Amino acid sequence: MFSEIFLWFRKLFGVKGMMKTETEQARETAFAAAYEDTAGFNIISIVANKLANIVCSEAGIELRGKGIPDQVRDDGDGKIDFMDECLQRVVNKLKIIVTRVLGTGGVILKPYVYGGRIYTDAVAQNRFFVIERTGEVITKAGFLAEAAGEYTRIEYHTLYPDGRYTVENRALKDGKEVPLSAYAPWGALESVLEISGVGRMLFAFLKCPVDGKDAEGDVYGVPVTFGQNALIGMICDLLNEVPDEYKNKKAFIGAEELLFDKNSRLPEDGLYKLFRANGGTDSQSFWEVFSPEIRHTSYFEGINYLLGLLEKAVAVNKGVLTDLDARDATATAIKRSMFDTYNFADACRKNIEVAVGDLVYAFSVIANAFGLCGDGYDAEYEIKYDWSYGLLEDSSETWKQLFEGAQAGAVKVEEMRMFLFDESRENARNGIPAQTRNDGAENEDDIMGG
Repeated sequence: MFSEIFLWFRKLFGVKGMMKTETEQARETAFAAAYEDTAGFNIISIVANKLANIVCSEAGIELRGKGIPDQVRDDGDGKIDFMDECLQRVVNKLKIIVTRVLGTGGVILKPYVYGGRIYTDAVAQNRFFVIERTGEVITKAGFLAEAAGEYTRIEYHTLYPDGRYTVENRALKDGKEVPLSAYAPWGALESVLEISGVGRMLFAFLKCPVDGKDAEGDVYGVPVTFGQNALIGMICDLLNEVPDEYKNKKAFIGAEELLFDKNSRLPEDGLYKLFRANGGTDSQSFWEVFSPEIRHTSYFEGINYLLGLLEKAVAVNKGVLTDLDARDATATAIKRSMFDTYNFADACRKNIEVAVGDLVYAFSVIANAFGLCGDGYDAEYEIKYDWSYGLLEDSSETWKQLFEGAQAGAVKVEEMRMFLFDESRENARNGIPAQTRNDGAENEDDIMGG
């Protein structure tokens, strides 16, 4: 399949080579298949989903006008609002996207225009090909963009040194090129789209922060459970044995065959079963009850032990996949015990921030190129990230410290409002009641709590 893909890119776009080997493509396809498997216990999906919950819990990402207070709106705010609307469509699916990233290694967020709005496709990593890059900067890339029955659409993105950016579209039917109009939904697409003044690729690549053990540098991502197939296999083997253990526990009464003639039949519900006494009945019971002790504790202690090893392999703390024993632990000890998990979540969030920055830049360029915001897209913006730090901090404890600091004159009222309402310093100052702002203070910089 990879050889066929390479031939398509070479024939359609003159591509000489790709920064992906056939082995890498097969590996990425296997990553996706393992994550999507629904036939049995999917440990990869469980781990990815659990960690995505931690990473995305109470996450807030929004776009704001740079240096513009929240209460002040101007004529340029419509541009910021438009781009934030595009971003929120992605934020609303962030948990699903991050789960896929952790389960498969990476997802490409690729914007497209439809009906005067910008939407974002989450493209699987095995449908994405880096063709050329300078250092870590990608300059040429290809996508298996869409597949519909016998039709396949391929995109080829190129960033030139002079700032030109081209997106070439080609359609295939059963592996042979056909016009884009051959498949009606693609008929309105341009075969070549060119945009000028572009500084980086118009898509975002969100990768899992796990070492792929590639000596030449990881171009593509790997799942969070990368390299733990043997351990995952052992966990699945034990989990698959548990139903058999319960099934074998089912009690029955064995009846000695001398009690029945050759034409007798026992009930089919399994309550009674024949057994041979292998001797005379004077030394054997006619009835035997089979009711073995179930090895519940042994099995689940074994599963819990292996899950604990997987937690260590993934570099998160105990309690993520296993039950956290906090009977004798203090709140401070529990928070400290989650330090590794926090570090992992923090690494994921940094990758998300980089990807969101690239994605918003793509929104900006595309909106300007397609004239989606009137006179042009020149409004300056900033991205605000609000992550939950519940793993390491207690909000009530932080508030108590702020309150005590205000009473001691070390914390200003505006700082308390910034914590309570997640406001900028200027907005917090404006939100302080006038009486509090002026009572006993010569100016706003002298405002203290109390």
